Amino acid sequence: MTADLAALIGRTGRLAIVRPNIQVEITVQDARWAFGRTDLLVSPVTGGGSDWVSRSNVTFPEDVPAAVEPKPATPPAWRKSK
Repeated sequence: MTADLAALIGRTGRLAIVRPNIQVEITVQDARWAFGRTDLLVSPVTGGGSDWVSRSNVTFPEDVPAAVEPKPATPPAWRKSK
């Protein structure tokens, strides 16, 4: 197991089920490479069971970019007053 896969084990994230607007909080139990993609063995934080899912269906808090303050609009150079 690579260090990248080992770093995923024990983390808590959210699993999108069927559609992205339905999410379940999960804990990663194991990780593997399969057919060129990363799979995670996950179990729900509350409830029971576990299953292998694609990493692309799981988000972790640091995956979501922080809100960025918009820069104030600056007029194009040709519109600047002299």
